[in-house]
Formats: sequence, C-alpha cells, structure tokens
Amino acid sequence: MKTDLLAPRSMTVVGFCQNLVGDPQYSLSGMNSAELPDAALVFVASVQDYFQLDKSSTSEPDGITVVAAAVGSGNWHRSGAGVLLVNNPWLAQTEWYIDADDGDDENGGGSAEDALQSWAEFERRMGNMPEFSEPVHVYLLTSLDETPRLRYRLVNDGSYLHVKGSPQSILESGTVTAFTAPNVEVEGQISDSSGDLAAVGGRRLRITNSGLAEDPKTFIGPASGGPSTVRCGQPTYFSELWSDVTAYDPSGKDYQIEEQCSVDGCDFHVERVNESGGSSHSNIGLILDDLDLSGSGGDPLCVVRNSGLNARAVLNACALGASGTLSGKGDVRFVSCATRSGSGSAGSMAVWGIQLLIDYHSGGGLHVRSGSTANLNQVNQFDESQLTFQENTWSQILRAGVYDVESGSGVLVLGPSTSLVSLFLWGSGNSAYGLDCGGVVYYGMKPTIAGAIAEANIGGTQKDWDDVPFINPSNLARIVQSP
Repeated sequence: MKTDLLAPRSMTVVGFCQNLVGDPQYSLSGMNSAELPDAALVFVASVQDYFQLDKSSTSEPDGITVVAAAVGSGNWHRSGAGVLLVNNPWLAQTEWYIDADDGDDENGGGSAEDALQSWAEFERRMGNMPEFSEPVHVYLLTSLDETPRLRYRLVNDGSYLHVKGSPQSILESGTVTAFTAPNVEVEGQISDSSGDLAAVGGRRLRITNSGLAEDPKTFIGPASGGPSTVRCGQPTYFSELWSDVTAYDPSGKDYQIEEQCSVDGCDFHVERVNESGGSSHSNIGLILDDLDLSGSGGDPLCVVRNSGLNARAVLNACALGASGTLSGKGDVRFVSCATRSGSGSAGSMAVWGIQLLIDYHSGGGLHVRSGSTANLNQVNQFDESQLTFQENTWSQILRAGVYDVESGSGVLVLGPSTSLVSLFLWGSGNSAYGLDCGGVVYYGMKPTIAGAIAEANIGGTQKDWDDVPFINPSNLARIVQSP
C-alpha cells in the first residue's frame, strides 16, 4: 500500500515505527512487521485511518482494507474512518469524485484528477452514521459495478447529499426540429428531421444550449410516425434548485442523447436532526441526479429511507430498473425519470412503502404497492406498460398518458380499497380496459382512453363513461365524482 506512514504518540507502536521506519515516506506494505507486537496500530496518512496488525490473519489482501504484512505472517486490517479518530477529517471535504477506471482509493478524492476508484472507499471514509452540516456533492465520473449506500444525518437546514452521474457516451445528437408537449389527450413527441431517434428509444435526452444553469432533460420512447420522431416526456429543469420544476420547450435547440452513468441500485438512509427552516432547500435530504439505477445486471433493489418531509429524496432524470423495487420510508420525488431495464427496454418499476411525488415521469410502467401514496403529474407511460395501484393505496393523477397497452386487464389497474383522486388520464392504441377498478376511484374529470376494448371494468362489470358514476352492488367497487 503506497502511503505515507505516521504513528500517533498515544500508541505503543510509535517507538517501533520511529526505530524501524525513520523515513515518513515508507509504505505500510513495506514495513518490517516481524518485530512489532500483535495488534500494533499504525496511522496511514493517505486514507486518514488506522491499521491494526493481525499476525494470525489469513484474509485475502486487497491493498486498501487488508494489506499483507511484508515480513512474517498475517495482515494489516483497516479500522474504518471515525472508529478510532475523535474527529473524522474526511467530513470537512464537501466535494468528492469517483472514477472506476482511472481513480485510486488512496487518492484524496477532491477533484477529477485525484478521484477515488470506488463508492466503497467513499463510504469507508464517511464512517458510521456521519453528520453533514452543509451540502455534500459526489460526482460519479464513470459507471460503477456496485451499489451506492450510506446512512447519514443532517444537522443543519440546507444540508443534503447530492450524487450526480456524468454522461458516458453520446448515442445521438442534433437539433430539435419539432416538439409537441404532452398534455391532456396529447402525447408528447420530439423530432429531428436529420436524426434516427427511434434507434435510441428509452434513453435520456439533454438540451445542450439552453443557456440555463442546468440543462433540461427528459426520456424518449419508441418511434411515432417514423424514425426521426419519437414519443417523449416533457423536458424540465429546476428554476429554483431542487425545488421548483419548470417545463422547457426544446424547439430549435441542440440536444444529445447519452448513455447515463449506471449503478446497481442504491441504499440510502437519511435523518435530519436539526432544522431551523431558514433555507429553501431545508426539506431535501438526498438528490440522485442523472443516474441509471438499473445497473449492469438490471432491476436491482433501490432503497431510500428518510425522516419525511424534512429529509425528502429527489430523483432527477434517473432511469429506474424495469422490474426492480423502490422500497423505503418517507417522501420521494421523481422529476423527469423513467422506468427501464439495463438493456434499454421499458418495464414497470414497483414502489413500496413510500409517499411518492412524480413530476414528468416517462417511459415504462409503474406499480405502486400496498401502503404507498403517489401523486402523479405529467406521467407518460408507453411501451405497452401499465399504471398499477395495489390494495390500500392512495394516488392522485393530475395528468397521465398511457399508450399501446396490448395485454393485461387494464391501462390503469386499481386494487381493492384504493383511492384515485382528480383523474386526468388519456391515451391511444390500448387494447386492454381503460380502467380496471377493484376499489374506489374518485375523479375530477372523466378520463378518456382511446383504443381500449372498453372504457372501464368496475368490480367485474364492464361500463362506458356514459354510465359513470357507478357503484357495483355486488362488491361496492366504484368510480364516482371527487367530493
């Protein structure tokens, strides 16, 4: 392990280090450990951490958490940041860079040129349940074959963890020659008369010359009238950082469709322990930004647990695993996200145990599972995928479009004891029921679903919208006007 070696004066190993090493540039892997006592401790400056000598250890050395003893038997084992240190020095660093290709886990991690190699090393340096008093930004320069995870506390308002992915490659680029914004009874479409957008359906599109601090983004779907025109969600950006989402008209603007930085799901647990309410960002605890969470293997588990409104998680322009699960507790907001598999095809992301706010979601299906709450705005589902709400869920759909559902019971499927408020649903090319209702549906405006085999299946009884409101007397399934 090519690191500087220092020894704290409080440790008995100090005398041995001074006598044997002398040169502070000497590496841990080069130490003569034969004359050191078992369980001796040394401090390695490059990772700001202690290593303990275990002469009976037979663990496989990895050069970063386990380092082979140079002389004699055994290994040096890393203790973990914050375990023996009174103050973890790494918590003062608020910008981190990770590069799986060119990084090194002995680097400082504070710049692209000095990047770490793995998320695991970042997690080790944070220690157990670190406390953040200001925003901490982690920039992923390459895709990672690992699951980003961290348990942490936020001790000031305005503090949060921001994990941002860097585009990996350009799949298509050009200029938007036509754009139709998705709206009630209108599917979103985007065109480049000189491009082949259909070849890269399911990918994230980014406007590159908007002049805004943050590039507007959306996901595109399959072809709609030729290879140069595809279905799409509404491009959006944050007009107030992580707070106000604003729709953007990309007509005449340059774009790039890019392969996103991918990771194998996520596992974050966040708690805010002190909040004065003085910051506009005080209710945000986690931002996952421009990431493909479906990973190389496809459909990994995504876990987000937070303490509620004062530590809400925001997923911005993220792709979610097609058959994976977003599980957790607290509030999660999707902004311009999509459900898709690692191969680029669409699917249905399952959401479990979360209060969900979705803005401008597009592509693939969405399954909201028992006990969850969902508020959907500008949701465009395509690629033969359904919106499904299981029993005991509450959902509000402000605007949603569903297209080309060829199988299954319905375009929108609701289980027993579910509530759906203010329903604005439209679509085309659907061969299933427009709405398959086994519970309770409250609507603000009767939805329109073109191409369905029938407009509604209410508790097993087929009904047209002319017959709604309707309560099935056999099981009390119903579609009625919102009170």
